Amino acid sequence: MAQKQGVTVDNVAESGPGLVFVVYPQATAMMPFPQFWSVCFFLMLFFLSVDTHFVSVECFITSISDLFPKLLRAAGRSEIFALFICLLFFFIHLTLVTEGGIYIFQLYDYYGCTRACHYCMALSECLALAWIFGADRVIKNIEDMTGQRPSVFFKLCWKYIIPLLSLISFILYLVGYTHLKINNYVYPDWAYTLGWTMTLSSVLMMPLWAAGQMCLTPGTFRQVRAQI
Repeated sequence: MAQKQGVTVDNVAESGPGLVFVVYPQATAMMPFPQFWSVCFFLMLFFLSVDTHFVSVECFITSISDLFPKLLRAAGRSEIFALFICLLFFFIHLTLVTEGGIYIFQLYDYYGCTRACHYCMALSECLALAWIFGADRVIKNIEDMTGQRPSVFFKLCWKYIIPLLSLISFILYLVGYTHLKINNYVYPDWAYTLGWTMTLSSVLMMPLWAAGQMCLTPGTFRQVRAQI
């Protein structure tokens, strides 16, 4: 492809949507029976997206249903709730097929699930399990379920290694952070605010929920910690 276009390889290998909708279709067009491979490629994309949406919608519906089991798990209501969520997601995703949809898509893709989310979630999970719930209790539960006692190395990872590496990675991400740009287009300030709101919505969910549960549960801190 680089030889055909007369450019270097790094200028051909784009990333993001350009890689899927420009580079790969051009590559399949150069193969024998290009129509067949193009159909297979876009069918693969379709099934991958459907599979991803199955998981996302099921997780969302299950989480909400667990909060309100009497309301949403009654006969017939779960199907209606699933239909409502699917329609809601459908109308939200219609914004991605407008003339400015590529800019909205890039905003979702850049801020919706960043590396910062992964680092903060890993840090929060390790702190909750190893320090609040207790690493020894986790090891005991694993031993009860599997019949084998995990190595001490896992305890060291949960308490020290993973939190430290996650914190360092998060700091490095913030140091190397740059605002999202598409070619020469610079997003307005409200778009960056919306993007960071999406990022923080997933990052702060666990500590805010834990703080809310501790405030609503009666008793001293030790009693609340033991109950949670």
